[in-house]
Amino acid sequence: MPIRGELSTATTTPHGRAAEPRTAWSSFVAALSNQDLQCIAIFCGIGLLLELNVLLRASDLDANLIGLMLQ
Repeated sequence: MPIRGELSTATTTPHGRAAEPRTAWSSFVAALSNQDLQCIAIFCGIGLLLELNVLLRASDLDANLIGLMLQ
């Protein structure tokens, strides 16, 4: 308790441990370790690979279709 208007110092928290400052790096690591974000990133990666596969195969398909239409 402060006596005679003195300010109290916050040396401990109610949990008995000093609060650690939250840095930008620790926030970034916490976000990357989120399992929901990892699942979304994997799902998007699989979708991107499937899209690239279809695009690469469609270029051959377009060339074949144009050749068939010209005959």
